[in-house]
Amino acid sequence: MDGVELVKLYDEHGVLRIRDRGVKLEVRDKIELVQTHPCTTVALHDKMFCIYDGRLEGIWDIATRGKILLITDLRAP
Repeated sequence: MDGVELVKLYDEHGVLRIRDRGVKLEVRDKIELVQTHPCTTVALHDKMFCIYDGRLEGIWDIATRGKILLITDLRAP
């Protein structure tokens, strides 16, 4: 998006810097950010909707949804 810089990108959100005063973003406006490391965010959802070229290509179940990892010993062997 011209006039807008992505400053930081987190698992659930990003921070934008608007450099062009002509760019008007309002609450509820939609922009698309492509995550480079979404693993923790994906586990929060039941399904992933796979979109390619603006079309729904597939719906994947998220196998890790609701799973619990129990670590009982953090010492290295």
